[in-house]
Amino acid sequence: SSGINAEYGGEGGTFTGTMQSSYEGDWTVKAANCHGTYETSASFRLGMTAGQDLNPPEDQCCKVYGDPHILTFDGKAYDYMGIGTFVIAQHQDGLWMVFGTFEACGDKTKQLSCVTSITVFYEYEKVQFLRMWRINNNGNEFMVPLGSSRNIGGINIENKGLTYIITLGDTGVKVKWDGIITSQVCVSKCAGNTGGLCANANCDAGDEFLSRGFMNPYTGSWAASTSSEYGNSWAIDPDNSVLEPEDGALPIYRERPCDVVPAAERAAVEARCDAVMDLTDFDILAEGSVVDTDVMLANCYFDGCAGLVFGAGCKNNGDAACPAEIEALIAAAMAAGMSREEAVAKYGGRGLDSACMMGMGLATELERWGVSVGDGWRGGVNPPCPSDDEIAAMKICPT
Repeated sequence: SSGINAEYGGEGGTFTGTMQSSYEGDWTVKAANCHGTYETSASFRLGMTAGQDLNPPEDQCCKVYGDPHILTFDGKAYDYMGIGTFVIAQHQDGLWMVFGTFEACGDKTKQLSCVTSITVFYEYEKVQFLRMWRINNNGNEFMVPLGSSRNIGGINIENKGLTYIITLGDTGVKVKWDGIITSQVCVSKCAGNTGGLCANANCDAGDEFLSRGFMNPYTGSWAASTSSEYGNSWAIDPDNSVLEPEDGALPIYRERPCDVVPAAERAAVEARCDAVMDLTDFDILAEGSVVDTDVMLANCYFDGCAGLVFGAGCKNNGDAACPAEIEALIAAAMAAGMSREEAVAKYGGRGLDSACMMGMGLATELERWGVSVGDGWRGGVNPPCPSDDEIAAMKICPT
């Protein structure tokens, strides 16, 4: 059960009651005293995770997201910002493969990249998953509607909550694509025999970079000395890709974008990321077994300072905020007779920023552990994070 405190009347008093933690949702509290009955003027929301227990999943997942951040099957976190097509994960015997296309994104001056599509290979099928939930199979482009599924050979595709869940036959492998920027590959725990940016899935995070995509032609070694060298080795066409320096020596605006933006901008980014992480819906994360919250926050800061925003209405840059461009559209609409409220409603979409993307990732990961937080958390920050309907209506460019 959960204790609840609510203000009532105009006297600043409090009413304390107890309700079962299963009573989730928005509640209006009434309290009575000797002067009669008072009804609170505001509703309050119960913690969505109250009373739920964590159930460790039976699989282990690798995630590629943001600018881009990689969390290997065995839980090692690193960044790799090459541009081109790379092996995200593969079965070392060629049973299945997942490629990712990395393209420039965010503030282009910082030379960062994001995943803009993934391609899944299984048996005799090759299926590409693009932004905005588009699917390409042998040149035929289509979408799987929300709540529906479709089979292509041994590949099953289900659209669940605006995320494609892609099951590869009876291999136990599931691939997830959020239609925007995040890919996830899940395999049986400690199964091993995998490669790619996601590494080897042997439940040992200490040997992630010991098996490059190809032997180093200069040293004759299969081991990579840096994450950059390791990432470079998984490029499908290295001669036509933009790779990182093998020694990992990146300029500061690529390694630490928050160090090169104005202090006020950095403070705003960090405050918004902190506000999402501090929501009561995510209190259960303090246990520490689900995700490394320090890593998640650091990546949220990174992406925010890198200018990564989706669906903000920018005509020529779909992965970044463009306040001047949006304000010009609003001003032109007002000059044509539209009220500011109407103009803001039409052109001033808030977009999907790094804090909201982090929150969506946290909610998804908690679901893997058997905890449902719902969507109520999105309204817990100001401005609120967009709903699934708003995200589905956004114009998020392929690049």
